[in-house]
Amino acid sequence: MAKRIMPINRNWLRWSATKLESALSCPLRCFFEQMLRIEAPLNAAAALGQAMHHMFEVFYKPHKSTKRYPYQSLDKFLGAWKGFYWQAVSGKHGFSGTHSPAQEVKWRDKNHPGETFGLAYNILKEFYERNHELRMDGKIRFTERRFSLKWDGITISGIIDRIDILKEGVIVLDYKPWSYPEYKIDSDIQMTVYQLAYEKYLKAKIGNNLPLIALQIYGYRNNSIENIPLRNEKSFGLLLRYIIEASEYYRSILLAQEVRREKIKEFRFFPEKDIERKDIFPKLPRGQHCNYCLHVQKCVQWETGNHENAQTLFNDKYNLLRTNLKPEQTTLPFLNDTIIEKGQKDYQKIVKKVKTKEQISFNF
Repeated sequence: MAKRIMPINRNWLRWSATKLESALSCPLRCFFEQMLRIEAPLNAAAALGQAMHHMFEVFYKPHKSTKRYPYQSLDKFLGAWKGFYWQAVSGKHGFSGTHSPAQEVKWRDKNHPGETFGLAYNILKEFYERNHELRMDGKIRFTERRFSLKWDGITISGIIDRIDILKEGVIVLDYKPWSYPEYKIDSDIQMTVYQLAYEKYLKAKIGNNLPLIALQIYGYRNNSIENIPLRNEKSFGLLLRYIIEASEYYRSILLAQEVRREKIKEFRFFPEKDIERKDIFPKLPRGQHCNYCLHVQKCVQWETGNHENAQTLFNDKYNLLRTNLKPEQTTLPFLNDTIIEKGQKDYQKIVKKVKTKEQISFNF
């Protein structure tokens, strides 16, 4: 079977909240992490976050056939955590799930894995005590719900941690280590994307056309739920501006093409001088946006000019992907033709029409 290779011009036409926030905080960091996909060890906080999301997901996911929830006792839930975590630490699988690839973690010292295990143990204990009865209330809940939608020719995708379907409306909930900082409450990109995803995609698909009544943050380190304001038209206008600027910024530099001024007359959130220099540069001076970046050494080299330009590195990355195809694999560039894409979408619609109700429920 032919392996499909994403054309290089698709990378900046596909965005998630994480990718967009990364680009806005530091264009070079986004280039390293999201476009070149340079592998680097996880920091301990990221490993903990992935593991918590996995445990929250399996806690709220009933068995497909019996519809019963797992871990009917606290001891069983914490026992599952112990097995999952130490298997991830030992490299049997990753921190985001038992089927995810093993990941290297940048621990502070040899005691750090144990300290992180103990911290998470207490978090999960409080989570169970708060949520055990809640999950038995008969309400419909979706966990780790994926979405993908088109907006002005750009694909926006992501995964919503939890969606609660109530009689009066729908709640979109996101798990975070702490409550939201004040500057994010009214204008955070992630929750704006999630509201857009519900309104444009999930409302009709799984929400029974119910209105979105709340956006919530579950701070799992302090076991708190915080309601944040629903986004308004201004928020969505800014979101589209961010996405189009990001798309034009990377497209212009990595393809060495002129900015399409009919789309962007001037840049407000990305440095236009990078486009003039035909390269991507770090956001300086370094500050809080560098706290969890795993590419500081590369960034320093970049700052001093000790690097190949971004376009060369990007082209090399995709040429390498093509070179590494197995003999029986072939690259068919026309697979991305719009006519073929239309055929694929039409087929998907046909498949959905013939699915039984039982099969549809399994997709959730």
